[in-house]
Amino acid sequence: MEACAAYMFTCPQCGLDTPHALIDRKHDVVGIVCGHCRMPSIVRYDVFKCHQNRWEDELRDILNSLDNSGDDD
Repeated sequence: MEACAAYMFTCPQCGLDTPHALIDRKHDVVGIVCGHCRMPSIVRYDVFKCHQNRWEDELRDILNSLDNSGDDD
């Protein structure tokens, strides 16, 4: 994971599914900061990564459906 990238995650503080900045990773936890409420949180890396992977899969499916919507012409 890149330190300067934003990762989608449901904020433990404000409850919104927003981009989070990854601050640091130590062992099995990561420090993140919410892009909405700016509150820092510490979460388990596996939960954080699983959420990001699901979000990327969902985004990929949406983009693929948009690509395929023009195939009917």
